[in-house]
Amino acid sequence: MRTKDSRTKTFTKTFIIAILTIVSQQINATDYQTFYLDSLNFRDTIMYCTGNDSIELISPKDAVNLCWMLYNNNEIVDTICQNTLILPNGYEGLVSCENLGLTAYAILYIYPFTVDAGEDKAIICGGTAQLSVATSNFTGSGTLTYAWTPTIGLDNSIISNPTATVTHNTEYTVTVLTPNGCQSEDHIMVSMKSMNQPAICMVGVDSTNKNIIVWDKPESTSIDSFYIFKETNVTNQYQKISAVAYNDYSVYIDNSSNPNIQSNKYKISIKDACGLESDRSPFHKTMHLSLNQGQNNIWNLIWESYQGFTVSSYYIFRGTNASNLQLIGTSSASNTQYSDFSAPAGYVYYQIEIVSPIACNPEKKSSIFSKSASYNSSRSNIATNSPTGLNENLMNFQQIVIYPNPAYNEIVIEFKQNSITNRMVEIIDMNGQLIYNQEMEGTSHQIDLSSFQKGVCFITITSNDFVTTRKIIKL
Repeated sequence: MRTKDSRTKTFTKTFIIAILTIVSQQINATDYQTFYLDSLNFRDTIMYCTGNDSIELISPKDAVNLCWMLYNNNEIVDTICQNTLILPNGYEGLVSCENLGLTAYAILYIYPFTVDAGEDKAIICGGTAQLSVATSNFTGSGTLTYAWTPTIGLDNSIISNPTATVTHNTEYTVTVLTPNGCQSEDHIMVSMKSMNQPAICMVGVDSTNKNIIVWDKPESTSIDSFYIFKETNVTNQYQKISAVAYNDYSVYIDNSSNPNIQSNKYKISIKDACGLESDRSPFHKTMHLSLNQGQNNIWNLIWESYQGFTVSSYYIFRGTNASNLQLIGTSSASNTQYSDFSAPAGYVYYQIEIVSPIACNPEKKSSIFSKSASYNSSRSNIATNSPTGLNENLMNFQQIVIYPNPAYNEIVIEFKQNSITNRMVEIIDMNGQLIYNQEMEGTSHQIDLSSFQKGVCFITITSNDFVTTRKIIKL
């Protein structure tokens, strides 16, 4: 049996529909395959091109009184007695050809040339997908030719399994051509999926009495920013309150928060460079401390537990002002209250602290540097019996600005009022060692940090009017 080239001609085409009823109509075929039977004494398999309009089977020239039998589930569903049989494109099954009155016959199994591009792929922004090897049912000899379209995003569009890098959902089509001119195609979708949800490392209250959210930054060149979400006054309903660029520190201060009034829940998500947003992280919740007086100057502390990671212990701090808090006791994580029987007379200030099981390392990245700082504890609001609360302390706090923080080589201390006199600054490292001591003049003071070790330091500023301590981070 041999195959003749496709050509254009007009003929009567026989269609076999679902119930295999024969319907004839006159059409103009533009592309079809013709198969010549060399004899009527064989069994063979015909693979036809799926792009053809029809299949033409031609019996040997010396054959007479031919009938073609079409089968479905091994049963004859139709008989056509003529030398040439034309089947519709898409017919698949058994065909028998017999020379009536003789024993000679041929049995053909007809199937289409098909291609399978494999399973669809899903990648995150900036990722790549290795497309599956495009397979086919071609059993002949020779080399298959591959052509993928569109070519955008492919490392090679003429191999069986290129690698795709896309920024939006893209459907690729592979067309496979056999050596004898048959071709078939299939499609595969490469779709974008959002990145894995991030995780908050820690939330707490910072030295300005505002909530702070800290997270570790995933290593990626495809993250655009992080979204910050805060629970509204409806349980488990969150509202986006800000976005932090990937190249900034992964720390956010919620200036709208008021830790003295209530605790807050926060979540974060990732927006990638392709515009997709990840699922939101599990929430973390700050601690809120309240204070009430018992008999004989006993102060009872009650706080909301930290939520976000497993807490082992709560640390209780007390001071006679917000700047000189000292550790006075600990409590297991199963307790959220503490009674202070030895409080001094007058105004007292309390705060609760927990230590994170894993230190947080927010990073800032750019083409120039990649540095990190560490946060390892979370504190509650400061509760006090002072009738002015923290207002006086905050007023003093707001008179001083220290920047940048974290810092690499230098920090600047600025005073809002020049009337503050006899100002001294001391810096103590994490080991309790005094590493800087200097009297300050004017409204601005610069400190060279280049010789300091990396880590957390504490700056204490003393004047005739107040003492305040700040935490800075040397990068």
